[in-house]
Amino acid sequence: MKVLLIIIILAIIAAFTVPLKTEPYTIMERYQEKETYWDKVEQILNYDMTNAYAETNINFSVGVYAQANVSIKNTDTVPGNYAVAFTINTLNRTLTDNVRLYIEPGQTDTARGVADINTGEDWTWNYTITPGTKIVDVQRERTVWRERPVTRYKKVPLLSFD
Repeated sequence: MKVLLIIIILAIIAAFTVPLKTEPYTIMERYQEKETYWDKVEQILNYDMTNAYAETNINFSVGVYAQANVSIKNTDTVPGNYAVAFTINTLNRTLTDNVRLYIEPGQTDTARGVADINTGEDWTWNYTITPGTKIVDVQRERTVWRERPVTRYKKVPLLSFD
C-alpha cells in the first residue's frame, strides 16, 4: 500500500514538474471580406423634350390632317432610339401614330405624328416618349467568405511518448 502511495505521489510530482515547450500548429480561419466587382446594368437613355406643338395642315393629295410635333434632344453619351407614341382625339375618334427616331449624342430630332381628320374638326393630342436603353458597367461591392491559415501555439510536454 505504501508503495502504491509513493508511486502515485511521484507520478503527480512528475506530471507537474515535467518541462513544457511551445509548439506551433496551423488552423484555417474563416473571415469576411468586401470584394469589388463589375456588373452590367441596363439604363434608360437621357434626353430633353425641347419643343412640342401641333398644327392642322392641308395637302391637296391627302386632304386635311392633324400633325403633332415633338422635338427630342439626346443628352446621353451614346446614340440611341427614342419612340414617340402620339394620340390624336377628335369628338368621335381616337387616332394613333408611332414614330421612332435614332438620335446621336447632343443632336436634336423631331417626331411628327399625323392623323387624317375632317375639315373643321376639333382635336386634341398627347404623346409619350419611350427612350431606348444602354448597357453600362457599374462597380458594386459584395461580402464574401474566405479562409486563411493562422498559426496558433500550444504547450506540450518536453518528453512525449507519441
